Amino acid sequence: MRENNKHTITWLRALPLAFLLVQMLAACTSIDCPLNNLVKVNLIMKNENESLQDTITISAIRASGNDTIFNSGVNISNLAIPVSYTQEEDLLHITLNDTLGNTYSDTLTIKKTNQIHFESVDCQPNYFHTLTGITTTCHAIDSVVIKNPNIDYDSSKENIYIYFTPRD
Repeated sequence: MRENNKHTITWLRALPLAFLLVQMLAACTSIDCPLNNLVKVNLIMKNENESLQDTITISAIRASGNDTIFNSGVNISNLAIPVSYTQEEDLLHITLNDTLGNTYSDTLTIKKTNQIHFESVDCQPNYFHTLTGITTTCHAIDSVVIKNPNIDYDSSKENIYIYFTPRD
């Protein structure tokens, strides 16, 4: 009879360890991928008058020749645009149509580094980026400033300030 008690006590001691092992295995197989896994650069439009009344159209110039228009409208103050995964620079075409019927076009060149980002082995990898430089033509744009160089899932970051040339 003592032999049966010995096996029972050993089994009771092993039960918490078995429970812990089951919990760990279940945690490793649960998929915890982020729902919002889009990585975008946030452009903030700045104007001397605080309100840009002109119509702005922003499109990406793609290597394939298929440009993508991201937004076109009046009173655009900020815009989040997806960046390429592995290219070292992205080109944006910005067209400004003022209230007098004049059209101005600029090209924004965004230089960046690309860092692969893994959440889990069950999730698709993504890329985070660090802005390293930015240049522009100056027809409608006065200057550009990198405010926050880190591009990741955080959509509240203001990455680039675009200052427009004051118009009379």
